[in-house]
Amino acid sequence: TYAFGQSLTQLLTASTVVLGVIGLALQRPIFDAFSGIVLALQRPFSIGDWIGITNDPAPFGRVIDMNWRTVHVMTANEVVHVIPNSQFTSADTKIYTKPAFFYRDEIAVTLPFNVTTQQGQRILLGAANQVEEVGNLPRKSIVTISEYSDRGIVWKLLYWCPDPGRLPLIRFAIHQNILKNLKYAGIEIPVATMNIRRAVELDDDFAEINGVDPIIQRLSLFATLTVDELRYLSSHSVSKLAVAGQPLLREGETGDSLFVLCEGLLEVSKSGANGSKVAIGSVHPGQFFGERTFLLGEPRSATVVPVIDAIVIEISKNAMSSLLQARPELATSLAEVLAERHALTDAKLNAAPSLATDADGLMDKMVERIIVFFEIKKQRSKSVSHSK
Repeated sequence: TYAFGQSLTQLLTASTVVLGVIGLALQRPIFDAFSGIVLALQRPFSIGDWIGITNDPAPFGRVIDMNWRTVHVMTANEVVHVIPNSQFTSADTKIYTKPAFFYRDEIAVTLPFNVTTQQGQRILLGAANQVEEVGNLPRKSIVTISEYSDRGIVWKLLYWCPDPGRLPLIRFAIHQNILKNLKYAGIEIPVATMNIRRAVELDDDFAEINGVDPIIQRLSLFATLTVDELRYLSSHSVSKLAVAGQPLLREGETGDSLFVLCEGLLEVSKSGANGSKVAIGSVHPGQFFGERTFLLGEPRSATVVPVIDAIVIEISKNAMSSLLQARPELATSLAEVLAERHALTDAKLNAAPSLATDADGLMDKMVERIIVFFEIKKQRSKSVSHSK
């Protein structure tokens, strides 16, 4: 049988082939379209959510557009991936921003076998909480031990990130804090070569001095002390544990000690107008606090509370008094640091600018107050000079 001069058998065969090709060509778009309908009905994720597909090369990113056939995902590097809807119905989808808009990340660090569990937590939790975006979240970071390797114990820091788009920056900030905390704690990451070991050193400006605590050596307050004087302070300092939540210093109390944070993180607060607590800052490893009580005899100006368990070094007035009696001119360099800190604190609290602008006058007054507080003898106090 013929139609239009062609065999019907040939026409039917050709039509079948064409229809098969068209069917195959439309199979994926139709599947994507039906998948789009399923996604529209179920709404497992929305524009703005951060998602990823299990075992799929498409990276984790934020949904910026959705249509009947595809989902557009932008990575943290601002690369847009167009993903067919069918991939979301045929594979497991990870949604990182539901039910709450938080993303949990983890950082693994190998520490020596002699690091205790308490010390490991102070170093790693302190590193996470020093990043305000992480420390201020209602969901708190935790630390676990992953495994025991040939080089040491593998620790894992699990923390929450409020904005997955800033994850690379937040991870870098936490890594920086981990390296700093390890440096102040005197801990080296176990490594195989000397080259890598040098890569984790934070600075080479301070060559460690035998008998001098490295943290005390780095304090700006003691920048003009001699090696022997630094050794004396180190030998007369005391290391102590500050328990999380228990105030280390209380606003208004008296005292005579200076503190330096070695491990952990401390919150500093003052009483507000209505008696409420107002957070004004934090203390990180390597920083000192309590210097006005230590050098001027003033009541504690703020309350300091450990956010996590912390290790601090305490230096008493008596230890500093011996140095000042032997070398009264130290009062000038100490007063200079006090005046600078006073000006910075005033600027943060929006205090009267006159205190900060008359830096020389403020420094002279502090020198005299140090002399009186430490009862430096009159004949020695004459050697105290201030170059303007």
